Amino acid sequence: MSVHISKADIDQRIIDIVQEIGVGYKSNLGNLGITYGTDEFVLIGILDGSFMFIADLARQLSRYWDPLTIDFIKIASYNKESFVSNENPDLQRKTSVPIKDKLVLLVDDIIETGLTLAVAIDYIMKQEPSKLLTCALLDKPSRRKSEIEVDWAGFVIPNEFVVGYGLGYKDNYRGRPFITTLSKREM
Repeated sequence: MSVHISKADIDQRIIDIVQEIGVGYKSNLGNLGITYGTDEFVLIGILDGSFMFIADLARQLSRYWDPLTIDFIKIASYNKESFVSNENPDLQRKTSVPIKDKLVLLVDDIIETGLTLAVAIDYIMKQEPSKLLTCALLDKPSRRKSEIEVDWAGFVIPNEFVVGYGLGYKDNYRGRPFITTLSKREM
């Protein structure tokens, strides 16, 4: 079974996620303990794979939430030559903006084992945000090793190695505007 998620499907799902967050309607935030417009909103992407997702997500969110701060952390979770994430993700880049007492949306490209997200959450929580929410474009629950779940997931996918829309293999294929299973000839 191969995965193929088109750019149009990604764009629509991002709009849906923004509406699910409640920002699009400036309501439903109370259910999350958020007062619209009073919390400073910071998006923190996990590099390398989240850069396209966070850019498109920020464009949609900024229609309803302005100002919106964007920052990145980097956590190495893959060996460049491997299809399997390692057991000990390494925080390599920390945030460059203060996030204490701010609303933070942590954005990742894909949740597989959950270990990378666990490292990111632990790091962010030590900085005492007012609220931490999580979002990932892809969720691969069959690989989960941590009981961690995201607040919003774009698409649930099977246990296949995918590339495109920020996700890469040996730092290639990240620029594809869609997500697809990596073929044998591309390896």
